[in-house]
This record gives sequence, C-alpha cells and structure tokens, in this order.
Amino acid sequence: VSRVPTNVQPGAAVQVVRSGRAGDRWFGNVLIQPFSSENTRVTGLTVLLDFGGAPTSHSNPVRQAAIPGINAELASNWVIPHVRQLKKPTDILPSGTWYKFPISEHGIYSINRSSLPSEIPSVSPSKWRIFAPYYMGKALPQILNGDGAVPPNLIEIGYQATGLSDGVLAGDDNLRFFARGPNGDLDGDMVLNPFFTEVYYWLLIPDDPAAQGKPIQLASSDGGTPSDTIDSYQEIFYHEVDKTNPLLSGLTWIGEPFYGPSDQLSMNFEVSDQVSSGDLMISARFFPGFESTLNTDAHQVSLLINQTTLRQFYSAGTAAFNVTGSANGGLLNSGSNQIRINYQANRSQSVIHLDSLRLSYKRYLAPKSNGLLLGHLNLTDGINDLTFFNLTSDYHFWNITDASTPSEIIPQGGHFQIAGPGKMHILGFDESDVMTVNVTPVSEFSYRLRIPENDAKYIIITPQVFSQEAERMKDLHENRVLMENRMSVKIAYLDDIYNEFAGGASDPTAIRNFLSYAYWNWQTPPEYVLLMGDADYDFRNITRQSKILVPVWETDGTTNGNLSDIATRSTDDYFVYLAGGAGDRAPDMAIGRLPARDPSSLTTIIDKIDDYLTNPVPGIWRNTAI
Repeated sequence: VSRVPTNVQPGAAVQVVRSGRAGDRWFGNVLIQPFSSENTRVTGLTVLLDFGGAPTSHSNPVRQAAIPGINAELASNWVIPHVRQLKKPTDILPSGTWYKFPISEHGIYSINRSSLPSEIPSVSPSKWRIFAPYYMGKALPQILNGDGAVPPNLIEIGYQATGLSDGVLAGDDNLRFFARGPNGDLDGDMVLNPFFTEVYYWLLIPDDPAAQGKPIQLASSDGGTPSDTIDSYQEIFYHEVDKTNPLLSGLTWIGEPFYGPSDQLSMNFEVSDQVSSGDLMISARFFPGFESTLNTDAHQVSLLINQTTLRQFYSAGTAAFNVTGSANGGLLNSGSNQIRINYQANRSQSVIHLDSLRLSYKRYLAPKSNGLLLGHLNLTDGINDLTFFNLTSDYHFWNITDASTPSEIIPQGGHFQIAGPGKMHILGFDESDVMTVNVTPVSEFSYRLRIPENDAKYIIITPQVFSQEAERMKDLHENRVLMENRMSVKIAYLDDIYNEFAGGASDPTAIRNFLSYAYWNWQTPPEYVLLMGDADYDFRNITRQSKILVPVWETDGTTNGNLSDIATRSTDDYFVYLAGGAGDRAPDMAIGRLPARDPSSLTTIIDKIDDYLTNPVPGIWRNTAI
C-alpha cells in the first residue's frame, strides 16, 4: 500500500493502480484514503475488488491473487472464501457386486453360468445390468471445452435374456449382448485404436431389489408403401497390422515391409452372395522406409486380385502414397479369393511399408457362414423395404445403429420396412458367432477420485507397484518438509483413473479427464501433479519391450500425411491443459515426472528428494541463478 498523497480527489477513498507484472501476474498499489472534506469520523471500511466476468487465463482470479507473492500474508486476509460448485453432476455408481471382462473385437457375447464365479449374490438375473465404456471402444476425445465437463464413464447396454423365467441362471440360460472392441469397423470407419487392444465391459448384480435390466426389444416394421428397396450393402475386407514405429515416437505405426529390388505379399479372403453387377473398389496406403529411402528411389506397386492387375502405380522419393483401383464385381469368385501386392524398386536398399489395405464389394443382405455380417445402410426419405435372402431360422439380425440399445429385426417373408432418412447399422450372426465371456469380480468397486469431496493441493499418479514409494512422498510433503511448504496430497492409482474415467481402458486421456474433474470439482483445485513411473511411445506393447508404467502423451508423427521426426514429441503438459478449451497450451497445474522403472530406482530418487527438502543447505549461493 502506498502512502496517501496530498492531492486526493474528494470521494476517491480507494483506488487500485496497476504498476507492473511479475511472471504471469499483474500487481498494483492499493491506495486507501479513509477521509473526506467533511467533519466526520470513519469507523469502518469495506473494500471489494471486482475482477469482472471476462474470460482470463486463470479460472479463478481471486484464488490466483492469493498465491504467495508480493504482500502474500496481507493479501490472504483480503480473499473471500470461494465455494466450489460442481461443473457437472457427479456420476452415480449403482451399488452391488461388480464384475469386469475384456472385449477385444466386435461381436455378440454371452454370459452364462460358467462365465461367473461359483458363488454369486442370489439376485434374479432379470435384474442384472451390463455396462460399456461410454465411447464403446473408441479413444477418448482429446479436446476439452474448458467448461469443466468431462465425459461420462459408463453407459448401460441392452441384452437379450434366454431361460430366465425361473429367476435362476443355469444350464443353457444366458444373457446375450453386442459389444464393440477397440479396432475394426466403427460406424463405417476402419480404425486401429492407438492406445489399447482391449476395452472392458461391466456386469452389475445390484443390491437394489427394484433394479431392472435393459432387455433388447423387437424392432417393429413400419407400415406404408415402400419408396425404396435396399437389398445389399458394402462388404469390406480390411487389412492393417501395426508392426513398427519408424520414428520411435508418436502415434504412427506401419505394417509389412517390402524390400527392393522386388518383393510381394499375398492375402486371402472369402466372398459369398456377391452382387455381381456391382463394382469392387480397392485402396492401399504405403510409407517409404524413413531412414533407408532416398529422394532418388523409384517405387512401382501393383495391386492384383485373382492374378488380374487392377492398378499399377509409380512413386518416387520419400513421400507416402495411395494406390487405388476398381473393377467389375465379376472378377471375384464365390469362395476363396486372393489379393497380391507386387513391389519393384531401382535399389536393393529401397523399402516401403504397407499401412493399410481396404477392399469393398456389393453383397446381398443374406446370412454369412464365415463371420459376422456388418452392414451400413443409407436409408432414403420415406419407407425403406429391406429385402433379405436365403434366411434360416437360426440366423439373427440386430439393428445396432444405437450400439447401447440394439433391437432385433425379424423379417416377414424376407422383408422388413423402416422409415428414413438416416444411417442404419445392421448386424447378422448365427449361433456359431456367439462368444462366451469370463468375468472377474472387482472388489469394492466405487468411485474414489470422481467425487467432489476430495481435497488436495498435490496429486501423485502412480501404478500400484509404487504404492509404498507414493505413500512416502505423501508423508514427506504433508508432515516432514518445512511447515510453510506443507500441503495436502492425494495418491491416485492408475487403475482407479482408468476405471473411473475411461471405463477401464488404458487411454492416456483418462489422466487428463481425471485432472480436469479435480480442477473444477474438488474442494480445492490441485496445483501440483507428480507422475511416478517411466513411459515411452509403445502404448500397446507391440515391440514387447514397452516401458510404460504411467503413459506420456505422444503427438502425431506425420506432416501432411508424411513421416516427420520434427512433428512428433512426447509431453506431460497435455494432461494439464484444462481450462482454456480447444487449442489451449497453458498448463493449469505444475506437472513433473519421476521416470523410474522399478521400486529400487524410485527409492533412490526419493531419498535424494527427501534429503534436499528436509536438510536444506543455507548460503548466499541460493541468490544466484545459473
């Protein structure tokens, strides 16, 4: 506070004068002038600093003003305590006995008596509930809106019950449901999940006697005169195998290599009930070898189906390239078919890698004998007549447009009518396609982190293997450092973060969603984050040498579709970009990492931290910055 000037304007009792900036904070002089020209005595003075409602780089300007700095002790008396308000209602986790089980591919799955432990609660199976991760196999969205909302964790899905009228699950009784894996055809887009190879689904045997499951309903056929007939869909054969990360960083993985001067790769696929008048389309994407390819290299790639060349493509240098081709569907055989890729180069050291290959052809809506039928139909405006062929009593069709709430389609006379317009996803299967799961009990499953009652200034994120070391760090910062440096600490185990913010999947964005939830909803917004464990780029352990204990964030490894070693980087800052929305690059918490690979090395690191914080070395050297 500056001294009171002699030339004070009447009525100007308090003024705030901005006088400078320290780091990312503005500081100013508060001028208090408690007098007037009248003969009065001031008995009290209330000063309110209104920071306004405009967006700032900090979510809570009052709290930021109280961060230790200039006049910290005096300023702390000016802060009005801030009551935290939930930015999003807390998810309520139903009570009961929870089980989880992994899903690695799309399909129809079954829970029967053999799926379960020998002892289970005596609750009618008609009351059981099945849950999927909210994004059902997809990676979590990587953009936060800056409004504090984080994605829901679990979503209840429907199931078809067989033989449960007696209230007991026994013999051939089962719960049948559709589940999506992390890879493959997600609503028509072929993807490989970059972070995990399994998603987790959940079974709840509820405590609530009034609970009810979510049975699948029969779809009703719409009446009226059809305006369009749909009797086929695009069947897709897709091949993508991630084998190597050429940059040893980032999210770009590539597949089988082709070596100069000549090489080839063949793959087989089955065809049935093809619409021979329809076209077939093929496309493949290739990456030249990152370190071995020169700008002068010449690549020739040929795509062949059943010994017939569809396309021959020439490319030069190090740029990625696509090869596409088409032909009349008559080129395909009913039964086994072969795709072959031929490669030729001008140097024996030349290398290219197959990234992905996709072939599609028109197929009738008819049962498949070699796997699931998965079709994406474009419904037109009006009534669409779905026409099916070669139906059998043991073949089933489900409408999975809403994957959490499927419905069963029973064609009458080979027809089913549905109103459009829109996209429709249809699944066909027989009994041989149904896979049985084995569930694992989850002891005392409850939300430990996703609750607003938590209160900590410092968060330690660690796997269970480092629990003792994490407890030691917690004790150090809460009880053993200098009194003025002590702070509350919360240990967040990685499995809990995955279970509560990614439905059990090991998606690194779950860490950011957890920190965002804590930042906006905990009693005190955390300010410090410590990641306890090593990391690398191999999220799925493709190399069988992954060192990931706590994941790091990896950026993409391509620029304009081409490999670029300057486009990718590893960063932990991603986890603390919380309040600024899309494009935010301002960390809202301080974050660090102890990159240990085992408890012994972590103990050594913590020994040094402990000694540094509890036995400070005084001296003038502390005033010197290097």
